[in-house]
Amino acid sequence: MADQDITPRVNHQCLPMYKNRTVRLVGKVLDQEPETDSERKNMTLLTSDNQNVIIHRERSNPKVESEFVEVIGNVEEDLSVSEVLCIQFGRGPFDMKLYDEFVQLSNGPFQQLFM
Repeated sequence: MADQDITPRVNHQCLPMYKNRTVRLVGKVLDQEPETDSERKNMTLLTSDNQNVIIHRERSNPKVESEFVEVIGNVEEDLSVSEVLCIQFGRGPFDMKLYDEFVQLSNGPFQQLFM
């Protein structure tokens, strides 16, 4: 598998390592901008390491109805993420602490297993 096909799972702390790359970011939806005439709308996610990340969404994307989501998207220079796809997990529970431990392992000592 080519390096560019890999979409690592990240938290906020990992975002700087993946600028201009596609990642998978799981979080709790905190806020969504209302529908407007602009081409983009933003959503705020609380990541597994308890930080906020702005997700840039296309206006045509459906409203997120789920409490937890996985966003596949491109990391921008300002560490926001431009959404390519949003997978809705439904209403909780979702163990964010356990997921964060997984993210740390998959970007640390066991990274070779996930790349």
